[in-house]
Amino acid sequence: MVILSQLYQIFEGDQPFDDALAALTDLVLQDRQKMDLPLGCLLQKMRGCRKELGPKTNDVIDATSIGTHSRLKDWVERAKHNGQLSEDISTETAAIYIDAQVSSAIMMQETGASKTQISEFLNIAFKGLK
Repeated sequence: MVILSQLYQIFEGDQPFDDALAALTDLVLQDRQKMDLPLGCLLQKMRGCRKELGPKTNDVIDATSIGTHSRLKDWVERAKHNGQLSEDISTETAAIYIDAQVSSAIMMQETGASKTQISEFLNIAFKGLK
C-alpha cells in the first residue's frame, strides 16, 4: 500500500500535468531495495493469477483496481479541464495508456532494466500525452 498511497497522492495532487508525469516517473524509479520493498507490483501480479485466488481476494483485487483506475481517470479529466492534456484523446484511453506504460516500466524494473532505460522508456511513452 506504500506505493499505491504515493500513486494516489500524485493523482490527487494539485500540480501541473507534466510535473505529475515527472513525479510518476520518479515513483517508478524509486530504489525499492532501499525501501525494503520487493520489485514489481503485487496488484499486477495478483491480477495475473486470479484463478488461483479465492473470491474474497478477487473482490479486493477488483475494488483496488477499479479505485485506482477511477483516480487515474479523474486526474486525466482534471488535466484536460485545465488545458494541460488534449481533448482529442478520450479519458478512458488516456487512463489505460498511462496504466500500461507504468505497468511496463515496473516490469522492466523487475527484470533488471537500468534506471536510465526505464526513464527513457517513460519519457518516450509520456511524450504522446504532451
